[in-house]
Amino acid sequence: WMCMDRVRTGVEGLDQLLYGGFLRGDAILVAGAPGTGKTSLGMQYLYNGITQFREPGLFITFEEFPERIYRDAENFGWDFRGLEDEGKLKVLFTSPEVLQHDIVRDQGIASEMIAEIGATRVVVDSISNLQGAAEDSRQFRESVYGLVNALKAESLTALLTRELREEEEIGTGPEEFVADGLILLTRSYVQAQ
Repeated sequence: WMCMDRVRTGVEGLDQLLYGGFLRGDAILVAGAPGTGKTSLGMQYLYNGITQFREPGLFITFEEFPERIYRDAENFGWDFRGLEDEGKLKVLFTSPEVLQHDIVRDQGIASEMIAEIGATRVVVDSISNLQGAAEDSRQFRESVYGLVNALKAESLTALLTRELREEEEIGTGPEEFVADGLILLTRSYVQAQ
């Protein structure tokens, strides 16, 4: 277990659970209901990668403008704008269709950004948007499969976030069979004494 090449998250407790981190080149699905911290975990994975392990990263979002990502990161004390200025991070706001076209064909803005900063980590927030862009479950499965394979071809260790709707069961979506691992985030309420 320990001799395999691991990508440490730098998240307290998580690397211990993962025997030192994710396997390099894996695609990990991070699923949970709204507000469980999927995006925050992705941002921390990239921030720690850059600041602790000298591994540049790419944050791909379908939902949030870069300004909002910078602001949310700043709330945790993570200077995403500064890291971007230093050429260690890229934040890409795009559509699922453009990303599919871009990365699967290995040309376009995503591939350029990966090469430009030498990215080894990527966060895609959120692959739920691929589902909305797909005509049916078969097309959704194909688009997730194509995206994961394209990220692996770029030698990236990827976190893919996925929004779970109310009462939705994990283990039913096609992306869970494409990903190498799954982290399920839930809300737990702690009652004050």
